[in-house]
Amino acid sequence: MPHGFAVMSFAPLSVFETANLILDTPLYEVHAVSVTGGRIKSSFGMEIETERAAATNFDTLLIGSPPNVSPPSAELISFLQGALANTRRLASICIGAFILGEAGLLDGRRATTHWLFAKELQSPGISRRELLAPRQSPSRAFCDGS
Repeated sequence: MPHGFAVMSFAPLSVFETANLILDTPLYEVHAVSVTGGRIKSSFGMEIETERAAATNFDTLLIGSPPNVSPPSAELISFLQGALANTRRLASICIGAFILGEAGLLDGRRATTHWLFAKELQSPGISRRELLAPRQSPSRAFCDGS
């Protein structure tokens, strides 16, 4: 979770919760993690306790949505770049796509974000970003890994 995460970052987690509820054997173990671990405050002040996301293998790593598109911390960028090798699926929620872009993880891939920021994500170098113009799908709510 990035500091100041938007509370809607929890909504996609319900998919994993629901899958576990309907399966005979739960397949997903959901954790809230951050680079530092500990308490992280949301955009409206609610705090959650997070685990430190150190050198861990992830099946699926979802990057929470920050409240705006300001640059992420150097620690978060470094963590994501290192986590890519040990993570089967890496995705973001809403404008969390900008965090993946800052880390260079969208280069040459299709990406989507909140419709209000679709043009900005598509434009290389805008707002202090050095994205290699991911192939934007502004009308898509979901993209596969290619």
